[in-house]
Amino acid sequence: MIERMRVRLRSSIEHLDSERARLERLLGRLDQGVVAIDSDLRVEVANTAAARVLNVNSLAEGDELPDPWPPHFPLRHFAAQLFAADASVTVERVSPSEGENYTVTGVPAGRFETALLVITDVSELERREHAQREFVANAAHELRTPVTAITSAIEVLQGGAKESREERDRFLDIVERQAARLGRLSHSLLTLARAEAGDVETAPHETVELCALLRGVAAELPSDDGPPPEVDCPEDILVHTHRDLIEQVVFNLAANAVKYSSGGAVRISAHRLDGTVAIDVSDTGPGIPLEDRTRIFDRFYRGSMRDETGFGLGLAIVRQAVRVLGGTLTIASEEGAGTTVRILLPLPPVAQATT
Repeated sequence: MIERMRVRLRSSIEHLDSERARLERLLGRLDQGVVAIDSDLRVEVANTAAARVLNVNSLAEGDELPDPWPPHFPLRHFAAQLFAADASVTVERVSPSEGENYTVTGVPAGRFETALLVITDVSELERREHAQREFVANAAHELRTPVTAITSAIEVLQGGAKESREERDRFLDIVERQAARLGRLSHSLLTLARAEAGDVETAPHETVELCALLRGVAAELPSDDGPPPEVDCPEDILVHTHRDLIEQVVFNLAANAVKYSSGGAVRISAHRLDGTVAIDVSDTGPGIPLEDRTRIFDRFYRGSMRDETGFGLGLAIVRQAVRVLGGTLTIASEEGAGTTVRILLPLPPVAQATT
């Protein structure tokens, strides 16, 4: 009988160990930090994410619950209240520094002797939500500007200006220019929305002769005071990609280079590089100020060298489009020495075989 009890006890212990290991594996998959604590505020169970968000190397059974944000949020005091008889589930928001935000959920111990803390890093989520709100506000403003100009011009025409040919032509020109501006903005917003939603991923890809595409882009660029863009590309480079999207990407980059190069040289080049094709758009302009480099691909961001004729969407479209195409985007710039933007796109197997 004693032997039978010992076997059953061993089986129960093994089952508990197995369940504990299973629980730890499940907790380890969570992005949220999860900590179970006793009434002495010592750790009973904690996952890896908890150590990360609480800014400690590790959290093991028996460790004291850390207090990582004392000036902003006393975590240990918050946890101690979870053992009160009248405690209830509580959620607090913590912002220990600018751009760093967490929610801390406390589940009271109740009739058990263990309370639970769930800590979620919401910093990136709130950054995305802020960017989305900013995007909507900026889009509404940009759309309202040409609409207001068109409405005002029509009101003036209806008020009698249409009787004068000179005045009529002047205000009709305003309507035409602002309608064109509205069309360009709508097209840019649609392109960006499709790229961000990934809608173009289902569009048909085709084998594209890259050099011919780059020459076509260069020919379509708006004229400026400087020399025409130089194109340098081996004739035999092929890429399997979405033609319209890569054309839009290169055009946006090259048009931006022409606009800000102050009459300097613009060069569009391509070459094979370790199983990819590198497309470089370079200029000899003033370069990008340091404070602008981290934000130039943000939607509606024009930077300190802003040009009121643009929408600040061209480079945002570039970033999203390159992501959809499975490529990468890098930028190198030096004030007074120009800028180079590089796109890396995967080469189709047939093209790699010829390298």
